[in-house]
Amino acid sequence: MAHYEMYFCLPSSAYDSAIGTKVKELYPIVESVDEDTGDVTYKSSPTWNDIIFAGKVGAPRYSHDKAYCIIKGEWSMKDGVLSELSDLGLNKSYPNYSVLTKSEAQILCNSETFTG
Repeated sequence: MAHYEMYFCLPSSAYDSAIGTKVKELYPIVESVDEDTGDVTYKSSPTWNDIIFAGKVGAPRYSHDKAYCIIKGEWSMKDGVLSELSDLGLNKSYPNYSVLTKSEAQILCNSETFTG
């Protein structure tokens, strides 16, 4: 299986929540670098905001009220990242934690949910 460039819609309630294990492995966030030794320490519990503002995913698209954010990334089915993301959306109402294609993301961005 290959990597797929997809879109993911996060609700605002998730912005400061920790990301999953597979996503964390894909997007490590540097917490500090020891100037003497060069040793790098990575955040043990990075948040969605951390990966968004670190530029680890495509530029975020926020809804007019910031209730939702769509991010773009290249996520592997083989490595389980795409499955981890889609599992977050189980039993959630759309568009909470929705994995989207490009055209689905465009439709959502042009909907009243995003434009107000």
